[in-house]
Amino acid sequence: MALVRKKEAMITAVSILFCTWAALEGRREADYFHFRWKDPMTRVEDEHLMFTMQRSIVAILATVACTLYTGLWGLLGFIPLLLVFSFFHNGYYYVRRNQLDDSIYQKGWWDQSTTTTAKVSFGPVVRTVLAVIGVALAIAGDVLINILA
Repeated sequence: MALVRKKEAMITAVSILFCTWAALEGRREADYFHFRWKDPMTRVEDEHLMFTMQRSIVAILATVACTLYTGLWGLLGFIPLLLVFSFFHNGYYYVRRNQLDDSIYQKGWWDQSTTTTAKVSFGPVVRTVLAVIGVALAIAGDVLINILA
């Protein structure tokens, strides 16, 4: 039973770190998009490809870390992380953009871009629903670990 608790703690710690990272990435990207037009040297044709690669690397590292420590149970933590990412990332993104320029994204956390060039973009309702599903799956995984242990 102690090993199960250690596995749960590892998955929980990685999940909290991942959500914190998602929020910080949202803030960083808000700063990037706000200031990039002021400096022509910072412009990139398609930033979203670079952002997707960064996010993929972090998600893979988080999954590998959990899986190495907990075995296949670490994979259970991967799907909830993907589902909650947009909630924290975009929420902080819109809050920060509004802090930098209060004439945009006045709904803050619950706002949505109308000019995004991202391939996939979720509105606030979908982001919230995905986050709730992600948390529910994380709780279900925790219950499953305890039942099977």
